[in-house]
Order: sequence, then C-alpha cells, then structure tokens
Amino acid sequence: MKISTIWKILIGWFLIVCLIFLIAKNYSVFVFGITAPLILGLLPYFYRNNIKNFFKRVGLHNVWGFFLVAFIITVLEESYCYILGNEVAYPVLSVDVFLVFIIWLGWFGTWYFWISKKYSFTSAEAILAAGLPGVLYEYVSKPEFLANPLGVLIAFPLSAVIYSAIFVIPMQTLDIRGKKTGWRKYFDSLVIPFLISLPLAIAAILLLGIKV
Repeated sequence: MKISTIWKILIGWFLIVCLIFLIAKNYSVFVFGITAPLILGLLPYFYRNNIKNFFKRVGLHNVWGFFLVAFIITVLEESYCYILGNEVAYPVLSVDVFLVFIIWLGWFGTWYFWISKKYSFTSAEAILAAGLPGVLYEYVSKPEFLANPLGVLIAFPLSAVIYSAIFVIPMQTLDIRGKKTGWRKYFDSLVIPFLISLPLAIAAILLLGIKV
C-alpha cells in the first residue's frame, strides 16, 4: 500500500474521531485535535525545506539543535494542551513538561542516534513512522482505552496524528541517511522508542515522587 494511501486513511479516520468529540461536546479535545496537528505538523510540513535551511543558517542542524527544538516543541504542545483544559500527564504544568520530555527523550533519541541512521525514509514515511510510538504512550498512560474496543479505535488515529505532528519541526534538524528499507523500519519505529522510554519514565516518576 502506498504511503499516500495510508495517510489518507489515517487522516480520514482521525477526522471522524474529531467529529465524534465535537458531537459529544468535548470541545477541548476537538479544538486541540484539529489545531495542534495543523500548527505543529501540516503547516511546517509544507514549509519543511525553508525550516531546514533556517536551522542550518542558525547552527541548529545538529544534535544540540535537535534536542533543543524537541524541548521547545514539547513545551508548546503540552502548554497548549493544558491551556485548553485537556488532561496532561501531571496536573502541574512545569512538572508535566519535565516528565513528558524525559519520557520522550527515548523517542527523540532513538530517532536521532539510530533510526535516522539505519533506515531510509521519505518525509511522509518518516513522519508517519515517528508518530507510531505515540499510540503506545497513550495506551499505557491511559489503560482505560484498552478496556474498551471503541476507546482503542478512537485513541489510535488521534495519537498517531498528533505525535506525527510533534515530530515534524524537530525532524528538520536531522538528516535521514539510512539505507535499509522495508516494513521492518515501521516496526522498529513503533517498538524501540517505546521500550527505551520505559526506564526513563520509571526514573522520572521516582525522581519526582509521583504516585501511580
């Protein structure tokens, strides 16, 4: 199946889910679901070459730039989610940002140091693959989804699209130089970042003294 077809299916599924939230009058999730991918993902994707060139000019097209930009995007995304009244990982925003970024270091770090150097991706493939761990993050942090088949169907496209959007701008600070192709790259993109994030999540929870 072509990557463009997969994206069309995912976005169609995502829009149906957003419509469900609108009908259910869950306006905070609806607004976040529509606007966050648009602001963080779709618009930057269309201007990705300009963004990449800008990062190169200001010296951010490197490992330090990647993690700095990733941190800024984390702050913006979590703050926007919090301001709209949606549930975040922790009710205190500063703690939430710290906790989420520590967990996401496994996600971002795996992409920078391993996946981007091992596998070959087009831009559309990379953004799709990068968003996949978000599904596991949400299922684990909100296990009530797994107890309800409808919850699984609702959470999957929402998580995949939003996490893909989060990755669009940081992706412009790195070069994807891998050579390997095939569907294994999607499996590794889904599983490896999540597994590396687990010990980071445990360490952050213990450090912050969060009760789970």
